[in-house]
Amino acid sequence: MRLLVITPSRGRVFGLSAVLSTLRYLESGKHQVRYCVISDDDDPATAEWCSAAKHIPITNRVGPRQTTMGGAINEVAEYFSDHADAYTVINDDILCMSANWDDTIAKAVEATPHGVFWWGCDESMEQDALYPIVTEKWRQAAGGVFTDYFPFWYDDLCLAELWLMTTDAEAIRLDCKIIDRPVMTTRMREVKFWQQVYTQTRVLRVQQAYQVAERLGLPKPQGAVHVGKLMTSHLKSVPDEKLDAIEKNQGETAPPDAAYLEARARAEELLATIRRMQAPGYMEAA
Repeated sequence: MRLLVITPSRGRVFGLSAVLSTLRYLESGKHQVRYCVISDDDDPATAEWCSAAKHIPITNRVGPRQTTMGGAINEVAEYFSDHADAYTVINDDILCMSANWDDTIAKAVEATPHGVFWWGCDESMEQDALYPIVTEKWRQAAGGVFTDYFPFWYDDLCLAELWLMTTDAEAIRLDCKIIDRPVMTTRMREVKFWQQVYTQTRVLRVQQAYQVAERLGLPKPQGAVHVGKLMTSHLKSVPDEKLDAIEKNQGETAPPDAAYLEARARAEELLATIRRMQAPGYMEAA
């Protein structure tokens, strides 16, 4: 199997070195694993490390900071699409805890060639973390690994929802584990606004589920509309106090850059479009 590990990184060479070195060291040797680091052109330290890390087959995508994290990841996956059967997105603040992790992924892909899978989490972690493994078949059908909405996380939650709505199946957790100890999250700010973007774009995921299922030749989803309604009406909203605490502990304090401001403006336009298209009973018409 051909697997591409995609890692966006900025200014954290120690963490980047740790996660990619452990992944490389714990490979089974049975599969072709390549690594792509996405770094910004004003971050020479990351590019220098990638160039010096001869023990790891790294491609370093260096360029201006992109508007969204998902957009950057989708661009890399598209570039490598002729040379990858699956992709995993890994941050530079985690560690791999499982030997032969790539073989575990390969067996999952063989069993479910259109699948979306998730890394397991070490039991000692206080809270769960979502790190996806996305097959090339799913990427093609969905039009990308992630959305192009968010400057930092939330895409993992969107992907988990889309899988459930498309397949009427639970998330597939694999027996390869990571440990995640989050530190400062690049471009995290205004978390309450981005939480709204996540919840209000759910209607788009309901619609997309039917398209993805058709492209994959899967049965028509039976629960997409119902799942969307349940999530919207019954999932407890994250309290503002908790969102404020997350932002205080992990958010950026420097002024927002131009790319972030562009992402926010695009998100505001998207939400306005959703409000215009939304009417009573719109879920039933999906």
